[in-house]
Amino acid sequence: MQWISVKDEIPKIGYDVLVYLSSNEISIGFRNLDGDWKCTDTIEPTYDYSGTRFYDGSITHWMALPEPPKE
Repeated sequence: MQWISVKDEIPKIGYDVLVYLSSNEISIGFRNLDGDWKCTDTIEPTYDYSGTRFYDGSITHWMALPEPPKE
């Protein structure tokens, strides 16, 4: 699997993917119906004075999650 730049392509809305942030963190995230990114693990967003949500690092790349193991 290869990392995909968000400048080249973005994932479909609602699908969990691995995301790479400019702060050198990797998380699981998805895009909601508004097209905003949400991270599903410990990376918590912060808010600026206007209430706009942002992460410590912006999402720069993503890749599909691998297939789960087969028993």
